[in-house]
Amino acid sequence: MDCAIDLVKLDASIKLADTGDVIACEREEREKLETIPKDTAIAFASKSGSISDHSGNDIEDLGFEVLDGLWLSESNVAFKEVKSVENFNVLVNGLNINSEFSKHLLTKSKRFKEARLEKEQAEEEMRSLEAKLLVVKDAINMLDSEIESLNTSLEKLEHMFQEVAKAPW
Repeated sequence: MDCAIDLVKLDASIKLADTGDVIACEREEREKLETIPKDTAIAFASKSGSISDHSGNDIEDLGFEVLDGLWLSESNVAFKEVKSVENFNVLVNGLNINSEFSKHLLTKSKRFKEARLEKEQAEEEMRSLEAKLLVVKDAINMLDSEIESLNTSLEKLEHMFQEVAKAPW
């Protein structure tokens, strides 16, 4: 079964491309459709005939339609240069197919971005806590050495006190 991207009605000033017997696929509802400039729109003939067979007034009645989100590509962008879903486009035979991903994929992408941000924040907090832990460990080591020196000093003083206490008066 042949399948075409969802179609949108436009004026008669559009370029014609024949698709033969194409059956349009159903699509999920989108909240916002992007308008397509007339000078770059491409029309597809339906089973009713070609655009040249009808007057401009008959076009809406005959169901001549334009692919939603399809326009001529003005530039080629390397895949490596695509940094996010928002600037991702697909080129097919010189045509730029507007990439509108399903809500599930957009939500998944959003959750991924949020999770990545939380991970970065957690890693930053871990580095901060590790730095604080090093400061505390250094303080503990310094206090341990001070306690050790005080214990040594205490033993010397205690030994001297016992000698003085045992001495004859």
